[in-house]
Amino acid sequence: MFKSPLFLIILINSLAFSKADPIGFELSGSITYTGTRSNSYSKRFYVKLNNCHWSIVTSNAFGTTNGGYHIGSFDGTNIFRVDYFGDRTTTSAFKLKRGQLHEEELTVPSEPKNKAAITIKSNDLPSYDGSLIAPLWLAFASGCVLDRLGSTGSISPVWITGSVSDGTLASAEWIRSRHEPRLPIKVIYQNAGKIRVHDNLAKREIEIGLPSPYQNGYTSASLEAEDFKVEADLEYPSFVRIRQFGRKTNAVDSEDLKVITETEITVDKFSSTWKTKTHPQFDAR
Repeated sequence: MFKSPLFLIILINSLAFSKADPIGFELSGSITYTGTRSNSYSKRFYVKLNNCHWSIVTSNAFGTTNGGYHIGSFDGTNIFRVDYFGDRTTTSAFKLKRGQLHEEELTVPSEPKNKAAITIKSNDLPSYDGSLIAPLWLAFASGCVLDRLGSTGSISPVWITGSVSDGTLASAEWIRSRHEPRLPIKVIYQNAGKIRVHDNLAKREIEIGLPSPYQNGYTSASLEAEDFKVEADLEYPSFVRIRQFGRKTNAVDSEDLKVITETEITVDKFSSTWKTKTHPQFDAR
């Protein structure tokens, strides 16, 4: 049924951007994820922002149409999510071992039974998954949520938390640019010295305290934006790095951490006005 995701992109855009808003831009580039097993994959991405409304698209494969698309779009009330599946034969699964997440490679059919999945959630915070929409949201489309919260609050994590609870949030603090659209310069996620584990007897998640030296908390992840540029009075970073940190077995103090995952975002196209096109162009790189 789903020969192409283009009609879905058009539908999502029409839902999210039915009204014009004063501050808007579109940008595109590449995003690369490096995981716990040193495996790395890259996607092309496209972001469109009109004030508090946003649309984010990522492609599974560079320069192809059979690699699949992921679309997330917020219309001011709901997040519309479309996943159009391609022909990938491997994927990554995450398992919690001794309080730490580990990736395992799984084989999946080259011809998936379902060609697409569509979900609608009444929320303005996207959940993290392999589409990498959540890191792009934090870097380029989180402004209205950060406005509402101030300088600290609970927002979407930009890594797999290991929690079975849908919509899990994480505590963070941030510094933003003083220039519109006031994108984040730095975001620090803080763990409070506890982890959530599944209690098999109670059949629910419980919190347990961490041993020293992490009993009072530690930095669980960070975002750092670099090389800001100005175009048409709007300031944006051309490079963003997001790192997830993990605890060490024989740590000296709470700042003694290891990098578990790293996500790098590079912007190569930016425009402060919406062009008359119906779908993003993913160039082969």
